[in-house]
Amino acid sequence: MSGEPISDRAARHVAAFNDSVRSGEWADFAGRFTPDATMRFVGIPVGPFTGREAIAAGYAAQPPSDTLTVTFSRWPSRQ
Repeated sequence: MSGEPISDRAARHVAAFNDSVRSGEWADFAGRFTPDATMRFVGIPVGPFTGREAIAAGYAAQPPSDTLTVTFSRWPSRQ
C-alpha cells in the first residue's frame, strides 16, 4: 500500500486514544475535541455523542478492547 506517513498531530491523537484504552480514563482524550464536537460511528449501534462529556461517557460505557496502529494515510500529511 502506498500513502504518506501520518502527521505529528494524528500520531498524538492516536497516542492519546491508546493511553485511554490502557487506562480506562477518557476525559483527557475527549478533551482533544471542541466543546460542541459530535462523534458518530458508522455500522455500530452507539451514539452519536455530542460534547466532550458525552464522548468520554460513551467510551467509558463501551470501551474499545484494543489500541490503534496507523502506519500511513491516504492524504498528504499536514503538520
